[in-house]
Amino acid sequence: MSGTGEGVLGRAISGGRWAVFGLGVQKAVGFISFFILARLLAPADYGVMTVVLMMVGVLETLSLPGFERALIQKKGEIREYLDVFWTFNVLRALGISILIFLAAPFVGKFFHIADPLALNVLRLSGFLVLINALGNLGSLFFFKELEFKNLFWRDMAGQAAFVAAAVGWALFHPTVFALFLGYLARNIAAVFIQYFLHPHRPRFSFYFSRLRDLVSFGFWAMGQNVLNQANSILQTTFVGRFLGTAELGLYSRATSIVSLPSSALFSIVSKVGFPAYSRVQDSREKVMSGFVKSFDVAFLTTVPFLFLILTSAEGLVLVLLGAKWVGMVGAMKVLVPAFTLEGFAHITYPLLEGIGRPDLRAKLSFLRLAFLFPLLLYLAPRGIVFAALALLITSAVLFLATAFWVFRRLKPSFSRLAAPVLSVLGSCFLTISLAYPFYSFFWNAGLAFYVLFLLAAGLVYFLSLLFLASYFKDGPYQTLRLIFRQGGFGI
Repeated sequence: MSGTGEGVLGRAISGGRWAVFGLGVQKAVGFISFFILARLLAPADYGVMTVVLMMVGVLETLSLPGFERALIQKKGEIREYLDVFWTFNVLRALGISILIFLAAPFVGKFFHIADPLALNVLRLSGFLVLINALGNLGSLFFFKELEFKNLFWRDMAGQAAFVAAAVGWALFHPTVFALFLGYLARNIAAVFIQYFLHPHRPRFSFYFSRLRDLVSFGFWAMGQNVLNQANSILQTTFVGRFLGTAELGLYSRATSIVSLPSSALFSIVSKVGFPAYSRVQDSREKVMSGFVKSFDVAFLTTVPFLFLILTSAEGLVLVLLGAKWVGMVGAMKVLVPAFTLEGFAHITYPLLEGIGRPDLRAKLSFLRLAFLFPLLLYLAPRGIVFAALALLITSAVLFLATAFWVFRRLKPSFSRLAAPVLSVLGSCFLTISLAYPFYSFFWNAGLAFYVLFLLAAGLVYFLSLLFLASYFKDGPYQTLRLIFRQGGFGI
C-alpha cells in the first residue's frame, strides 16, 4: 500500500482493533493479578520494584539512540539494518547488565534500601535488559505493516508468564522477588514468541556504519525518550529519597491505577497512529481526520474514569486492595486529573513523529521537565499528595501548550471538538446525579451489591451517551461505530 493510499487510517484502526482488544485483556489480567499481589505483598515491595524498573529504564534509554522508531518511520526496505541493530542491542545490554550489578549497592543506599534480598534484586535486574535485547527485530514489521494480531499474541504470552510466575511465587514467598521473577518471566516469554511469529533470524553483524542513516530521526526520538524517562525518574527519585520505599510503593501504584485509561489510550494510539500518520503524512485532511477521531476516543475513555476516581476512590481501594493501601487515596484524586490532561497531550505525540517532527515532541517534553523538577523539589518532601500536585500543575501547562500547537497548525473545527466534550460531560453529570444518592446504601450493603451498583452506573452512562449522541452528527459514539462496524474510518 502506498504511503497516501486510500483507506490507510481505516486499515490502521482495523488492525488496531487487535491492539485495543489485546491491551484491554492485558490490562484486565494485569490488574486482577495486582489485586491478588496487593493482598500478599507490601507497598514497600512495589517501591523497591519501582526503583528497579527506573534504574533499568534510565540505562536503556540513555544507551538506545531511537533506532527502533526510526526504522518504523523510515520509508522503503529496512532488512539491511536489522542484524547490525540487533548486534548493537546485545552488546549494549551486556554493558548495561555489568553496570547495574556494580551500581546496585549505591542505588540501594540512595533510596535507603537495606534488605539483602531487595539489594540482590537490584543487582540481578540487568537480566531484564539482556533478555529483551535478544528479541527478534523482525517484529518491527508488525508495526510497519500494521499487523497488530501478532503483537497481541506476543503481549499476551508475556502477561500470562508474569501472572503465573509472580502470583505463584508470592503465594509461598511474599517478597519483592515475586515481582522481579514475574517481569523476568514476561520478558522471556515475549522473546520466545517473537521467534515463533516471525521468520527473521538475527545474526551478528558489526557494520555499524549502516546505522548512520537512522541518526537524524533517532536523535530526536532518543531525546524524547530521555525526557520521558527524566520525568519518571524525577517522581521516583524525589518520592523514594524523601519519603521511603513504602510511600513510593503507594505513589507508584496510585499512578498505575489512575493512568490506566490514558496509558492504554497512548499505547494504542502510538502503535496504530504512528505508522498510520507516517503513511499519510503528506495529506493534512487525513492527518486531521485521524487526530479528531483520536480525540473522540480520548474524551470517551478518560473523562468518565476521572469522575469515577473522584467520587469512589476510597471505596474502590478498600474493596479491591485492602486497608494497607488506603494511604494512596488522596494522591489518586490529585493524579487522575493530571493524567486526564496528559491523555489529551499524548494523542498528539504519534502525530508529531508520524509527520516527521519528533523535535516538537521533544520540546514539549522538555517543557514538562522544566516545570516538574522545581515543583517536585519543593512539594515532594511534604507527602505523596503534594508530589501528585506537582504533576497536576505540570500536566496543565503541557496540555495548554499542546492545545495551542494543535489549533495553530491543524486548525480543527471547534464545533467538531464540541461533540465529544458536550456528550461525554453531559452523560457523566447525568450518571452522577442519578447514582450518587444511592452510593452510601450500596456501599454498606456489601461487596456484591457495590459491584452491581458500579455496573449499573456504567450502564446509565452508556445509555446517556447514546441519547445525547443523537444530537450530534459526529462524536465519540459515531467514531466507535465506524471502528467496530466498518473496521476503519473510511477515509
